[in-house]
Amino acid sequence: MSATFLKNHTIIKKTNIMQFVKYKIYSLLLLGGLFALWPGQGLHAQGEGVQLLSIDEGTPDLIMLQVNRDNFGNFARFNTDLSNNNDRLLISTANANEQIRIGLASRAEADGSNDNLSYYFLIRDMSDGSVVHGPFRVLENNDNIENWTQARYAPGAGGYDDTIQSELFQPNGEGIPTRRSGSPQAPMYRFAPGKAGTFSLEFLSASTAADQKDVFIPFWNFTVIDPTDGADLIKEGRLWSRNWSFRTPQITPVNTNSADCIWNRPFRGDFYSFTTDSLVTRVDFADTGMRGLSFNIAFNSTGPNPAAPSLLEQRRSVDGENLTSNSAEHQIFLSIPDPVLFPRVQEACASISVVATELDCAGTPDCLPVEITAPGQIEVLWVFTDPQGVEREIPIGVEDVTRAEFDANGGQVCIPIDGFSEIPGDITEIRLRVVFSRGAQHWGAYDVEFMNQGFEVTTLGVDCTIPGFESGDNILYWDDSDIPLDPNVSTIMPVTTGTRFNFSTETYDRTDRAWNNFTLNQSCNGSGVGDDNLTTGYGDKSTLNTWWYAYRQEVAGPTITIPPLIIDVVNQDCDAGGTTLTANFTDNPTDPDLSYAWTGPNGFTATTRVIVPAVIGEYCVTGTLPDNCGRTTCFELETIEGAAPMITVAPVAPICGNENVTLSVSSPEDPNVTYTWTPVEAFVPGTNTSATPIYLASSGITTVSVNADNGTGCDTDREVNLTFVDDITLTVEVNDDPCEDTATLTATVGGAANFRVRWENAAGDSLAAGLTYIPTMLPPNTMSDFTAVAINTDCEADAERATVQVQYQPAEISVPSSIVTVCPSEEVVLSVINEDPADTLRYIWTPAEFFVDNTLAMPDYLEANGSQTVQVKATNQFGCMDSLPVEIIIQEPLLFEVEVVFDDVCTPVDTLRATILQGSATVEWLDADDNVVGAGLTYVTNTGEGTSVFRARFTSTNPDCEEIVVSEELSVRYEPVNISVPMPTVDVCPGEEVILSVINEDANDTLIYMWTPAEFFVDNTLAMPD
Repeated sequence: MSATFLKNHTIIKKTNIMQFVKYKIYSLLLLGGLFALWPGQGLHAQGEGVQLLSIDEGTPDLIMLQVNRDNFGNFARFNTDLSNNNDRLLISTANANEQIRIGLASRAEADGSNDNLSYYFLIRDMSDGSVVHGPFRVLENNDNIENWTQARYAPGAGGYDDTIQSELFQPNGEGIPTRRSGSPQAPMYRFAPGKAGTFSLEFLSASTAADQKDVFIPFWNFTVIDPTDGADLIKEGRLWSRNWSFRTPQITPVNTNSADCIWNRPFRGDFYSFTTDSLVTRVDFADTGMRGLSFNIAFNSTGPNPAAPSLLEQRRSVDGENLTSNSAEHQIFLSIPDPVLFPRVQEACASISVVATELDCAGTPDCLPVEITAPGQIEVLWVFTDPQGVEREIPIGVEDVTRAEFDANGGQVCIPIDGFSEIPGDITEIRLRVVFSRGAQHWGAYDVEFMNQGFEVTTLGVDCTIPGFESGDNILYWDDSDIPLDPNVSTIMPVTTGTRFNFSTETYDRTDRAWNNFTLNQSCNGSGVGDDNLTTGYGDKSTLNTWWYAYRQEVAGPTITIPPLIIDVVNQDCDAGGTTLTANFTDNPTDPDLSYAWTGPNGFTATTRVIVPAVIGEYCVTGTLPDNCGRTTCFELETIEGAAPMITVAPVAPICGNENVTLSVSSPEDPNVTYTWTPVEAFVPGTNTSATPIYLASSGITTVSVNADNGTGCDTDREVNLTFVDDITLTVEVNDDPCEDTATLTATVGGAANFRVRWENAAGDSLAAGLTYIPTMLPPNTMSDFTAVAINTDCEADAERATVQVQYQPAEISVPSSIVTVCPSEEVVLSVINEDPADTLRYIWTPAEFFVDNTLAMPDYLEANGSQTVQVKATNQFGCMDSLPVEIIIQEPLLFEVEVVFDDVCTPVDTLRATILQGSATVEWLDADDNVVGAGLTYVTNTGEGTSVFRARFTSTNPDCEEIVVSEELSVRYEPVNISVPMPTVDVCPGEEVILSVINEDANDTLIYMWTPAEFFVDNTLAMPD
């Protein structure tokens, strides 16, 4: 059996599942504790953990807790928000004696291998949010479960070791725990809360890396024991969540050529859903071929999309989204919920009865009183029998299947009934059917790639034989109309009473709630799929919802008879207005207490019983009875018989000039109308009997008529007035100055009462609108074209254009340099450049007295005026001027003086000095042969005898003027006395005469002598004194 899915339609798939009851059988074995046996699951009572989801002990399944994974509910993470409890992993104790034992394996990779990383865990008290155990860090050297066998048994029964002590960390909100001072040790896997309560088991990756936040725990066990109750009596049905998150890693080696790829490990566990109305259902996935790799398990009572406006849409499967958090309503256990903490409904049956058999529609809203014996859901269906005898629901308010749902807590409730006015007018009898259901459960499965065969649903503790129960309780429902893919299922599985039947020998209804069309769209490399975004499939990355009920009871409600409301059509003569529509309600339609409200095409409304429609279309009338009950009926009026034709003449725009115009008349309600236009001479010959005659504008006739005849003896005449439009005129005035880059353009329009003006450039681009346009930033030395376009708005085809030219002719000059610098005695050279060769310029240089001729482009400047700022003004042939300043800088000449500061003829040393009076320069001293003998402003000589000549050479340091000047000569003399004696010692004999003499070694000298002491000589002034 395969499923057919229709897009954009609601489809409720119904497949029978046989309701049955299973009872857990307990055997008491004294093996260090009390063990409870469950068929096919071994020592089921040895704690609650992965072994309860792993059916085959010989080849145990690896069902990993998937913690804090995005898009999978961030299950069992560190969570300080007590208002957010949908994704928690919770465990409950019943009294102060009970304790919690914990078994955890070290962290695994997504494929089940060891990832060499660690994680933290803690226990939080849900009564106040406080951390009451831990945090502890789980490492490879302190975990207490290494394999499936250890996870199977609780402590003390051959299972894991719960006596390990480890470092106790300091809680840090939802962040990484911090170390306590002294690193205290504490029991890691034992917790005694000392009270009854509910506690949250929370986990956090020890790594802050974004790609390492997910935590996969391959083996796990959480056990509640009571040491005071026998030998550590184990309590079952205490571990629960509203939204479990699991990962079933691939079985290695992976067949990389298989479409299953890493989705090769089936999930074969079962769950116990405890509904909000205290009913328990077991959901068993054994032998279903369910392979989801990563998936969520969550149940609720309405469906995955509670924000949808109707129950019908709320329970519809959702494509491309994980909405399992919306389904996290019912508590989900791995064992039958402990009846002490989670008592189930003990009364097996509940019933519903309709209190009233008649409805009073005078109230707003109306309601149907019913009585129920236990909490549950109530749905009300409106049913009628069609002319073929088939019972159908009345489609009121929502599409396809209409159900109104109301929660009820037991006792009497009045269900609102509204919408009598929406019941079609030809239905005179309706019945209400009331459906009472309990244990409504919706399973929203997210990202389950394979479900090869249907799963088994078992309601526990319900054994009813109430009326209608068997007809409604064994149906499995789903609505996948929003899922775009067809599951194309080839293998389907029957839902049975707990025993799997051989297909060939047993005949049962089978559920096609299965899918296996999953495609990788990429290669399987054996360790994973590279891009999860590429995979596609029926269950891939979608939330597929399936729902069922613990039981349902259907009760027939009262039958309601509503008088028919019929619209009668009556044809009358032309004078009476043609066709009429009359509303006939009850046996006395003229009752003055009856009221009517009509609606129709083009906003038509009326409150009379009889109307005369003007056009064809749908007309609806709502009739209201004196007791305020009402109903609506509609009639589609396709023709209006026996009335004058209703015609429409298309509006005629004002006529431009003498152009011919095509007129148009139509009668949508009556296609058999013939037309005649008069006077005949106003139309092109042969067109005056057409619905689209051609009017001759040259005829000058301004009023024509059309007659419409539908052949029933009723005709219609219509007069059409025609108007003409005068030709438009346009002139443009230009106010411009060739020396300015702007102008004012003014348009004058005549001949048309209504017009608009726009301005265009030469390229036809629109520039502005209005009678005046002021262009700015006109291009220089160019004639710019502007066009005014005047359009008659009463006749768009009537337009005039006028183009004008605007010129902007500025004089534009430049100078080679705005600053002219020359050295002393150099000529000042000035010039001006005409930037527009088309211009003829006249020049004036000012001040005029500085120039030989101040009207030249290159005037002769009188350098005697020195440094000055002059101005040149140029005027072109249009009278436009431009002027520029030029600064003339004549460098100052080098001025100096030289002098002999000290001249001693008797010594070779003399002092020469140079003084710079104007300008700046370096000074060098030259001898008679122009050799440089010194530098600086002062020079001290060391000459030989006679006269020596020196000059100072000045070199200007002005970079703009390289000037070298040599001073006049400066003379200094050195004239020493040069004498000698024949011998420095004169030896004479006694009695001989002493002869002294002195020799003048310089014949040019005239010497004066003086011998001392003077008293030793006769005359001491002689060259040869006596």
